[in-house]
Amino acid sequence: MAMRGVVVMSAFSLVVVAAAVVAQPEPSTLSTPSTPSALPSAGHTAVQVPTKGVLKVPSTSPAPAVEGAIQVDGSAVVWTPATNLPEGTLWSVLEGDPTKTGLFTIRLKLPPLFHLGPHTHPVNERVTILEGDVAVGFGTRDDPRAARRFGPGDFYVNPPTIPHAVWSRGGAVIQITGEGPWTVTSVTSASPGLAPIPVTG
Repeated sequence: MAMRGVVVMSAFSLVVVAAAVVAQPEPSTLSTPSTPSALPSAGHTAVQVPTKGVLKVPSTSPAPAVEGAIQVDGSAVVWTPATNLPEGTLWSVLEGDPTKTGLFTIRLKLPPLFHLGPHTHPVNERVTILEGDVAVGFGTRDDPRAARRFGPGDFYVNPPTIPHAVWSRGGAVIQITGEGPWTVTSVTSASPGLAPIPVTG
């Protein structure tokens, strides 16, 4: 009888232990914090991601200067009159010196009704339209009806020594990158054989 009692008690103990094991929550059912602020920081800052609107990135101090890096804020561009281009044309030099040998990048602000007759450049002219409209026609015919029109975001390359003319009905801002010195040589019948004209500010 004593042995039977021991067996009964042992079976009861097993039942109790098994129930305790079953009662333990599964790892997958453990509750997790629902907001970033409830997460332990551990030296990190939780980022609050908005559900609506635009995510605002906290302002940081300016990055340290890196040798050779060029960073230009569009709002800080300074415009000056561009000589040897149609009246009212402004420009800004962003990189290099277009009057000397080497890579350069400039911006030109073309006035409404801008027109530069057939001309050539000694090197490739890489042009990006930032604002407004521009029309470019190849050849010595000064005819805007035969020109290709470009708008903001468009890009084109004028090959060296190939005559082309440029128009802008409503004005434009364009960016040009090339190898200096950048010159304009007119090929119109009114000024045949005109020497290359450097464009300066």
